Amino acid sequence: MSRRPKPPRPQQRPVDDRTPPDAAQLPAPAIDSRAVMQFEPNGTPFEVAADDLELVRNLGRGQYGSVDEYRHRVSRHHLAVKRIRVTDDAEQRKRMLMDLEVNKLLNGLGGECPYLVRSFGSLFREGDVWICMEVMDTSLDAFYKKVFILGHTIPERVIAHIAWAALVGLSFLKCKLDIMHRDVKPSNMLLSRRGDVKLCDFGISAKLVKSHAKTAIGSPCYLPPERITPPSTEYEYDIRSDVWSYGLSLIEIALGKFPYKSWRDKFEQMKEVVGGPPPSIPDFLFSHNFRDFVRKCCEKDVDLRPTYRELQVMPFLISAEMDVQTVSEYFVAILDAPVPNDSRCVHRSRPPLAKLDQKQPQRNDDAHSPAPGIDTRATMKFEIDGPEYEVSSNDLDFVRSLGRGQYGSVDEYKHKPSGFIFAVKRIRSTDDPEERKTMLMDLNVNKLSAGKCPYVVRSFGALFSEGDLWICMEIMDKSLEMFYKKVFSLNQTIPESVIAHIAFAMISGLKFLKDELNIMHRDVKPSNILLSRRGDVKLCDFGISGQLVQSMAKTKIGCSFYLPPERVDPMATAEGGGYDIRSDVWSCGITLIEIAIGKLPYKSWKSLFQQINEVVHGPPPTLPSDSPYSQDFRDFVDACCQKDVTHRPKYDVLLEMPFLTKEKETPKDISTYVVEILDTPISNPA
Repeated sequence: MSRRPKPPRPQQRPVDDRTPPDAAQLPAPAIDSRAVMQFEPNGTPFEVAADDLELVRNLGRGQYGSVDEYRHRVSRHHLAVKRIRVTDDAEQRKRMLMDLEVNKLLNGLGGECPYLVRSFGSLFREGDVWICMEVMDTSLDAFYKKVFILGHTIPERVIAHIAWAALVGLSFLKCKLDIMHRDVKPSNMLLSRRGDVKLCDFGISAKLVKSHAKTAIGSPCYLPPERITPPSTEYEYDIRSDVWSYGLSLIEIALGKFPYKSWRDKFEQMKEVVGGPPPSIPDFLFSHNFRDFVRKCCEKDVDLRPTYRELQVMPFLISAEMDVQTVSEYFVAILDAPVPNDSRCVHRSRPPLAKLDQKQPQRNDDAHSPAPGIDTRATMKFEIDGPEYEVSSNDLDFVRSLGRGQYGSVDEYKHKPSGFIFAVKRIRSTDDPEERKTMLMDLNVNKLSAGKCPYVVRSFGALFSEGDLWICMEIMDKSLEMFYKKVFSLNQTIPESVIAHIAFAMISGLKFLKDELNIMHRDVKPSNILLSRRGDVKLCDFGISGQLVQSMAKTKIGCSFYLPPERVDPMATAEGGGYDIRSDVWSCGITLIEIAIGKLPYKSWKSLFQQINEVVHGPPPTLPSDSPYSQDFRDFVDACCQKDVTHRPKYDVLLEMPFLTKEKETPKDISTYVVEILDTPISNPA
């Protein structure tokens, strides 16, 4: 009988008083197009390139990349490959480097900890980093949901086995590598038919300084009270933050649902997690030992919450030892059990902060296609009066990467037959309902708006290639965010007449979306406004745009720095949590202040409480009194940033305000100014 293996005995590392380098400054590990990998502990090492691997199936997709199963042609060994697009974005690069760093350390340890997914090595292929790992059979998130769909619950002894494995894995990261996971949740715990339970996904793990971490990062639904509202701006949290997330995960898999009700927004989350009672398991379910175990994990007072070492000796784990063979048989039985067609079991999983509609999407014939009606070829017309071309991805030459967003990358391509240059947004096709909704909305808005408004980026069409949806659009030269930052790096400010032109284009583009498509953008910010050398100013990125019902939207989504009071705190509106296009008007005002003064009008927020306190209860942002701008401009941004939404004007009123009337009557040509800024080199300071 195979018993649960004893945990590795990690050696305590001496405390280093020096602050470790931020992952954003870590040098990229030496990654080449080939890497030496050893798939078995005592097996033959192989020199592996991407061409040596053949795709078996897609396993899933996370925020920063996809995970696929591959087979090594020479050894026939199966492995999981996490593909992460290399990017210049500081935050995404930081996550990628941390993931690489942790996997490199684990690879060097040769599978020393049986509760962490084993890494074989990394290689580079066509703009992606490929992290090669052992393949597992399912995530704990998918597993527990199937258990409950089958009408069962997970036996307590199996939960104990899972709890033990996750706890020892977390302890190993802390004691051996001085690392805190920071994103503990069921989807980051993987199971195998062998009975293995392993932690994965180390992209946001943190190097600890004197056993503490600082940056507020992780899946919002699993954050403990002290990370939602830190006691002070200098507060540092420790591994007991992961203990809370770990306890929440155990309650979730035991009950078959997330222990909190759906949150409509961050304010409700803060109110319930910080102000309400801690989550727990009802007295009539499971043993006292288990209930006591999760109760201690979810102590709201972090000083009363136990450490890993203290949890390992609690009765729940000591008395519930289960042999691995029995666990393996249970895992296999669940994985192989067919799901009944008439299953009507509805589960409440983690409450996404940006989703109110809990209805499950219906499956249809397009469920596994990138989007309805999209093929590998598409007819496109690049010029209004130009010829039409039938285009496939093979007709396009890659020129350069332009950037990467949450749901995909944007690259510049050249159409070989015509020589035309355009931008391609590549979005990985997924079965995840929220990501699929975002992808389809982006596609739909681009299709509906194609060439109809000079203030919205023009779309040429979309096609499907290698598991990605390719949306082909006109290419622009710079985002407004990058543009204004360069202006200020040159020790200049943007002239007010140029700001007026940008404001007119923004408001006109938003008005078009509302009047013609009945759509609200919901993510207005400088990075979603593009400029060209021709002087064009256009809106882009419609993935989270909202279809309006009676001119109202409800889901809480968008970039937090630009959200108005009524979306930060829904109690600020009498519309039952709904909001209208005046929410985007607030975001426009914040954007205009930002490009005028060279920075966001708010200081960095350390917590949700600080954001709510400043946005909802503090004075509205405005232009500094000593800034060299006219009263017309000041009046305009003050109108946009009215905290009382009922006093905030809509687009028609804004277009008639003095700040924009001159631009409306005689549009300014800003092409000369844009070209001058783009072509001016930034001198290196002596």
